Amino acid sequence: MKTAQASKRPMANSLRKRLRFSPITSRSRSALTAPAATREAWRTLFPRITLILCFLHSILKIRDRCRGELRRVILDKAWRVYQATNKRSFAQRARRLREWAQAHLIGVAAAMVEKLCARCEAFLPAYDCPGAARTSNAVDRLLNVVDRHLYAMRYCHGTKLSARLAVRAMALQWNFHSYGKRLRHDQPERSSAFADLNGFQYHENWIQNFLIASSMGGLRL
Repeated sequence: MKTAQASKRPMANSLRKRLRFSPITSRSRSALTAPAATREAWRTLFPRITLILCFLHSILKIRDRCRGELRRVILDKAWRVYQATNKRSFAQRARRLREWAQAHLIGVAAAMVEKLCARCEAFLPAYDCPGAARTSNAVDRLLNVVDRHLYAMRYCHGTKLSARLAVRAMALQWNFHSYGKRLRHDQPERSSAFADLNGFQYHENWIQNFLIASSMGGLRL
């Protein structure tokens, strides 16, 4: 085991240098088939990182396995746990949810609620990191878009470099394209991810904004 761990260190150090950033927190999806391996990989790369288990995916598991009025009741109680304002309150609500489930639920629904409550300790680190996201849905939405694009083009057929450039082009387009009508109607001050991040935009037209932002002031590499 020591030999295996030692062999990971040079690779981890090299990857850390290539990434050029050190995250403070990360969400680990409870829907992963091997979450323990995912957490180990993050800790190997970034020893000081705080791992926060995504609460949403535990909720989704319950939702997919319940029907009708029972599903609404369970989800309401589960989200009430999520809305706790501190660790003590969260632990108390999780304990009460477990007690209620043991008294009123059977079968798969009871198992899913028990699984959520058993992971209480994995959700608590979020309270040590004010402002940290407690669910991974913001990342999931972006990855779903990329996944749909890749599926529509039947994935990549060229070199690794061309594949990397293709995915980078998707990311750039996503950052600069205009938000949908519904969001702009509700929040007219927001126009794109680029404007949200930088606090300004060079041009009202998103294509012009993209061309100006990517021109590097005429600098040629």
